[in-house]
Amino acid sequence: MTCCPFLPQPTSTPTQDYQVRLQVQGKKLSVGAAGDSIVLVDTSPIKANAAIGALNTLEGRLPRRDRKLTNQAFGRAKKWIKNAAAAGGTSPASRSFSNFGVKGSDARVDIEVIRGDVNLVP
Repeated sequence: MTCCPFLPQPTSTPTQDYQVRLQVQGKKLSVGAAGDSIVLVDTSPIKANAAIGALNTLEGRLPRRDRKLTNQAFGRAKKWIKNAAAAGGTSPASRSFSNFGVKGSDARVDIEVIRGDVNLVP
């Protein structure tokens, strides 16, 4: 028995073995504590350039005031991704970055390498 007989049932499930979430959040940001995020999913390792591009997109969505609270955090997150790529990638990990002098609960950038044996590859 299916839960939703009125919805078409998938004939096959695509394999999505690699997943990275990039997020900006904080109670002093216009996006709030729930934040804004981009999830990258693929059947092959997520490239570092794709993750940096996603961070650029998130940063571009923020109003100027919010960018001032997160500019260093975005820079540090991009540097971490570049360093991970230079080392050949990273296994599942979770990292948070905030501006110096700003509490992470107020404004931060998160990188979550959720699935895949190695991600953020060159």
